[in-house]
Amino acid sequence: MSTDPERKICSYATIQSDKKGQFGEIVAHLESKTDEFRQNLLTSLLCSYLTANFPCRRILDRVESAYDSNIDRVCFAAELLAHVEPIPIWRKKDASEAKRLRSEGNELFQKKRVEDALRAYNASVLRAPSSGDGTLSLAMANRSACLFHLGDYKETVGEIHSAIASGYPEEQRHKVASATGLSYI
Repeated sequence: MSTDPERKICSYATIQSDKKGQFGEIVAHLESKTDEFRQNLLTSLLCSYLTANFPCRRILDRVESAYDSNIDRVCFAAELLAHVEPIPIWRKKDASEAKRLRSEGNELFQKKRVEDALRAYNASVLRAPSSGDGTLSLAMANRSACLFHLGDYKETVGEIHSAIASGYPEEQRHKVASATGLSYI
């Protein structure tokens, strides 16, 4: 089974346990590059942003031809972006929202809509605080059940270990113990 994009995005190993932060390695990598490399990357990102948000290609062509260097284009784009209101692309951790998403996943799982349930559990993991009432560990355990039903036994075991490491309740560990054993068969 191939891993779906949500699973990669929601991976416990990349989001919950990375002590340097989600983008720590990317920042370190960029810091090691030359100014010209970073300038070209910024230009490319701004062009991608402008293409996505200002689909009129004629405007972009004019900007490209009106300025001789990437730095001039970056300065123009920065000036243009100063007049654009940014749209937040992240949401704060929210235990109640994580519980709601996990409950939605439970309903989908009961209806045998396992892939949809996995997406809901992924979203729950993303919204769950890493410490507190155990919301994160419960969502991970639910996610392991989906992975088990989808036949991804290696990921099932990893997810169960992550759930336990995140504080999965001792009194409920019998539920995940059988899935761990069956995954090794």
